[in-house]
Amino acid sequence: MRLVAGVLLLVFAATLIKYVIADRFFSEEILMGGYRNGKPLVKSFWQYLRTETWTNALVLCAALAYVLFFAWLEEDKRRKQLALQKQDAEFAILKMQLNAHFLMNSLNSIYSLALVRSPQVVDAAHTLSQILEYMTEQPPVAGYRTRLSDELRYLEDFIAMQRLRTGCSDCVRLRVSGDPAAFGIAPLLLVPFVENAFKHGVANRPEQPVEISVDCLAEGMAFRVHNFKTRKRKDQTGGIGLVNVRKRLDLVYPGQYVLDIRETEHEYSTHLQIHWENGHAMHSGGR
Repeated sequence: MRLVAGVLLLVFAATLIKYVIADRFFSEEILMGGYRNGKPLVKSFWQYLRTETWTNALVLCAALAYVLFFAWLEEDKRRKQLALQKQDAEFAILKMQLNAHFLMNSLNSIYSLALVRSPQVVDAAHTLSQILEYMTEQPPVAGYRTRLSDELRYLEDFIAMQRLRTGCSDCVRLRVSGDPAAFGIAPLLLVPFVENAFKHGVANRPEQPVEISVDCLAEGMAFRVHNFKTRKRKDQTGGIGLVNVRKRLDLVYPGQYVLDIRETEHEYSTHLQIHWENGHAMHSGGR
């Protein structure tokens, strides 16, 4: 209602201004534009208002539409910026939860080595420092991509820690095909699946290894983890990692990933496919 009243007021004011100008400078051409009964036709303000109202209203409506259109563009830009800020905030919270969960499990592993006075505790602490350095380097921004090769190096450090903890170097097998340095990936996505295999699977039998494969293709990446299950639950904290990574995948790769998790009585397998959003695009940063 206020908008309609404002438009009517603008139409009236514009018509009044035009009438004053016409009366002062263009009286014969505009206000005396014809004759009736042999006398010149002189338009009063109210006559002029009736004849010019539609023209003025049309011009003002066009101007109003122009202003509203650009106001909508600005509002849409602001909404998108807020959505990105919200996404980054959610991503930062998920990253913090993942880091805390991983750090707790890693410290438990080092503590176990320290209890038996294993000389490998020094190597484990060094490897953990490399892992934490990589984790802290990754900005909490949903659109950030690191080199896949750096992410796999981080994964190898994690596997090295697990080998030190279990004392079994043949209990995990990692295979990588393609050129991971040519692609970019959202950081800290892969380790939770491997961590889950170590938490709830057999990790000290070479005949039943944890098998990990990464295939780097032009259209995307295929990541697989397979492990044999143990009857004893190793970690009572459970579930945080995979729930977290599902949420992060929804944030950073909406509609671009397929996650297939299969479980039988004795085996557990995860298959993650990610389709690159920008082909060979990769971030210039990294270790």
